[in-house]
This record gives sequence, structure tokens and C-alpha cells, in this order.
Amino acid sequence: MDMNKYLILAVSIIFFLISLVFVAWSIQAAWLTFFAHDKAVVQELSVRFYIRGGIGFLFFIASIFMGFKALRVRRYNNSFK
Repeated sequence: MDMNKYLILAVSIIFFLISLVFVAWSIQAAWLTFFAHDKAVVQELSVRFYIRGGIGFLFFIASIFMGFKALRVRRYNNSFK
């Protein structure tokens, strides 16, 4: 097996874990909006919710694409003989 495959797979797993952190952070901001009574605080927390959720979603999509790329990496050492 090629080491590039393992490297891409490791980065894909790291990106997936980062996406989980951002999604959990986003859920925490959404949960805090239920307990906020000031309109400005609710507005700020909802903006944080969308930004953190969007960043988490982008990391999740990147991890999926990198995972598929890791599945397609092949060795081409003897292809030009």
C-alpha cells in the first residue's frame, strides 16, 4: 500500500474530527439562544451558530472528498516499463 493513501486518510479523519468539534460548538450556541432573553444576545448567538455550523459543514465535506481520494490512490511504480 502507498503511504500517500494513509496520509490522506489520516488528514480526512482529522478533518472529520474538526467538523465534529465545530458542529458541537454550533449546537452549544444554538442551545444558549433558548436561555437568552436579550434580543442582541440572541442575534449574536444565532450568527455564531450559522458561522460555526458552516465551518463544520465545510470540514465535513472536505473529509468526505479526501476519504474518497484516499480510496482511489494507487501505486504507479511499474507503469512505464
